[in-house]
Amino acid sequence: MKIKFKSFLLMFLFVSNLYSQEIVKSPPRRIEINERSLIDALKTVNVFFSDELRPSISSAGKSVSFFNSKGEKSLFKIIETPVFSKEFRKGHPEFRSYTGKSEDDKITLKLSITPKGVTAVLIENGSFFYIEKAQNSESYLLFDTDGIIGDFNCEFDESVEKEGVKGSLKVKSVNNSNGSQLRNYRIAIACTGEFTQQNGGTIAGANAKINDFLTLINARYELELSTTLPGMII
Repeated sequence: MKIKFKSFLLMFLFVSNLYSQEIVKSPPRRIEINERSLIDALKTVNVFFSDELRPSISSAGKSVSFFNSKGEKSLFKIIETPVFSKEFRKGHPEFRSYTGKSEDDKITLKLSITPKGVTAVLIENGSFFYIEKAQNSESYLLFDTDGIIGDFNCEFDESVEKEGVKGSLKVKSVNNSNGSQLRNYRIAIACTGEFTQQNGGTIAGANAKINDFLTLINARYELELSTTLPGMII
């Protein structure tokens, strides 16, 4: 017998890859993002690292125009929430991660900006919408993840859980956290040569993709577990 858990399928796979494999049934919206104007608008937002108390975005955020889940421009209150350490960010200011809230308080935004472009996730009424650059194009695609075909699960054998593994550690379950204070769990990140090659063959390209991944992962973890994962590159 197996126990099934819903997995965050898009933790490591972006939706455009799924769309090219005909796993996404509904076509994406095509949008145009002026990257330079967006970067300039975000230059003066307040910065809060993971080890700092994060205030209310509505009070600390700067109003910036960005796309909503319908592909239309809306105003968001945005702060910068780096996924890398202060030391790494100081030497690599080109990798940025932001958190935002629409001014009507209906949409949560997570935004990654790197030299590769913009990647974002919008969360509205429990649904996730992803924005990423179209392949071989300067345009962007907006996907609704409710349009993914099939049911994806992460499974493990129940017998393993019951019998345990000799010498293994007992891990207690973690309850969802209440309140605005986030738990911090530092995550050490290493990658293979294949991963680097898939992302331009450079360290900068690999770091850009890791910035995207951590931004999207934190969108889910902060929402459901009040947990954020600041990364360390090793």
